[in-house]
Amino acid sequence: MESDTFLSNAFDICTMRRHIVKVCICLLILPLFLPSLACAIDSSEIDEALDDGNVTILFFRDESSVCGIIMSMLSDISSSYDDVDLIEIFISDNADLADRFEVGEPPEVLVFDGFGSLHERITGARSRTFYEESVQGALAALENMNASADKFYQNATIFFDSGKYTNALQNFTMAEELYVELDNVERTLLCRMYIQKCNNYITAHDHLSQADELFEDGEYEDAALEYDIASTYFDKVNDEELIAYCSQQIGRCELIPSAEDDFSRVQVLMDSGRYGTARPLLVSLKDTYAAIGDAEKEETVSQLLTTCDLYLEADAYVTSGSSAMSEGNYDIAVEEYTAARDIYTDLGDSDKASMCTQNITLAQQYSNSQTPAPPEKDEEVLALDYRYIAIGATALLVILLSIVLYRRSSKASRDSGSAMARLSAGLSSTELEQVTEQEPEPVEENMEQAHDTFLLHRDSIFETKNTLLFQFSQWVDELLNEMEGAQPHQYFFFRGRFESLQAFFTRSFSSDEEYIDQRLLSDVRDRLHECQSRLNDLMDLV
Repeated sequence: MESDTFLSNAFDICTMRRHIVKVCICLLILPLFLPSLACAIDSSEIDEALDDGNVTILFFRDESSVCGIIMSMLSDISSSYDDVDLIEIFISDNADLADRFEVGEPPEVLVFDGFGSLHERITGARSRTFYEESVQGALAALENMNASADKFYQNATIFFDSGKYTNALQNFTMAEELYVELDNVERTLLCRMYIQKCNNYITAHDHLSQADELFEDGEYEDAALEYDIASTYFDKVNDEELIAYCSQQIGRCELIPSAEDDFSRVQVLMDSGRYGTARPLLVSLKDTYAAIGDAEKEETVSQLLTTCDLYLEADAYVTSGSSAMSEGNYDIAVEEYTAARDIYTDLGDSDKASMCTQNITLAQQYSNSQTPAPPEKDEEVLALDYRYIAIGATALLVILLSIVLYRRSSKASRDSGSAMARLSAGLSSTELEQVTEQEPEPVEENMEQAHDTFLLHRDSIFETKNTLLFQFSQWVDELLNEMEGAQPHQYFFFRGRFESLQAFFTRSFSSDEEYIDQRLLSDVRDRLHECQSRLNDLMDLV
């Protein structure tokens, strides 16, 4: 019994051993049949692995035992890292993949970095350390890519903030490509937003530069259009400062053409001496250039406005001096002309300063009675020329004396006749004849002397007045010469002088006087009419 039990147990043990041997044999033979059991790998599976951002190891192998050892090492390495994927590929079943990756004799290991780029190709069996260093190198490349993307992004923001939008665009584009490969969605969207802003800024600044060039060239209408386009792009990036600048420039483009027309008109008015008309335009121009922010033009207009005010002040002094001259207030005229001359000198207007100097000299001559002074309009002619008054008074006394002597001689004649009648009774005819012949002799002699004296003084008066008329004609000629090419601002000065001469002529000379040189008188009258005509022409320009 015991022997049967022993034999039975021995048989079971032998049977078990046979089964174990069979299993071991199957396990040993199974790897030889694995290629035939492994299915072909789809190419898309490889593409997904390369695009997932992890380091990918493609192990191309055959049925050799060496490949099994390599597979064991690679499996241990991949399991040590979370972002490493291992794919085993049997060449016999995946010839297309072997051709795609240009695989030669197996075993061959291809290590790809996180961007799907081939980091290293390892042919043949190598040590575990060699495989691990290769994988770590691919992982480092992935880390470098993250660092590179961040560096590109950082540089891009610096360029953007400094207004270097072309450089910023280049760096944002590089960063965006890296973040896409790194699957960094947030940074990818930020980069794309900034890329759009950079494009808008670049387009806006292109139009802005074009507008500024057109503005500098005076093409204000075209410049306004370019500023408007630039403003549209700046509005897309919410750049309020540059939007305001474009709006200001558009306003300047609208105002400057009319301002330049007014400026040209002002220059013409000032050149022609019409400062009163020019001044309101200058005030308006100053406000216009201040509104459009053109400080240089505003300063120029301010200087012209100051010049205009000085000319108006000087011209007012000249007008006042002319009025004083016409009224005979020569000292006041000298003061007014002197004030005007000082201003003209400061302005560098030598012609007008010289004119004032001439007027000062003329007023001083009138004041010192070096030449016959023009009369006041409401005074008697005798008050104008004291020498003429003295001569006239002398002539009048001579005439009165002659009349008195004549009357006395007539009375003496009558008295002598009466005496002769009374004495005729007591005188003889001879004695009567003697008395008659002797008495009239003194009377006739006195009358002849008086008449001769009268004629002498009358001729002297005639000669003096004709001389005065000749001198007057020279004054008129001087006035005519000075009025040649006169400016509008001189109107009041010449009017005062003309009125003085006209009044003096009217009250001093008459065509009814037979002793006046009628030809010279007519010539002087014609020249006065010519003065009046020139004065009227000058008034039309004021």
